[in-house]
Amino acid sequence: MNKLMPYFRLMKKSIILMIVITLSIAITHDGKEILTGFKHSVFENGYLIFKSEIYSTTALLIFIYGIYLSYIKFNVAINIKADRKSYIKASIITMIGMGIVFSIFTVLWSLILKFVVEYVSGKNALVLGDSAYFVNTFTDIINSY
Repeated sequence: MNKLMPYFRLMKKSIILMIVITLSIAITHDGKEILTGFKHSVFENGYLIFKSEIYSTTALLIFIYGIYLSYIKFNVAINIKADRKSYIKASIITMIGMGIVFSIFTVLWSLILKFVVEYVSGKNALVLGDSAYFVNTFTDIINSY
């Protein structure tokens, strides 16, 4: 693990930047969707409906971050130390960690938005997610609360 520490330190700044970008995009996009939902008052069976596309947004940003790690940071890391295997191991561990963090973040964010909308409107809220099967499973679990 000590062999991987220089690479983790190299990726630390870009990981923090990626988290900040994802948070700002999620807050902006879902905030816009909530305001639109309040403005148009889209109700179906007594539920205030709003759509959250945070799942596809975070998946796209993780994909972009993977390209960033493999292209730009790889060149920098090879110039520092010519250990390709350790860099690849560190980037794989980083991407798995980012995937876990972002999946937990997206589910918690949708749950927080649901509670905020229910608190502000006084009505039951319904979160509509993206069309993927596992995402609909998450939104069904969130809407059951």
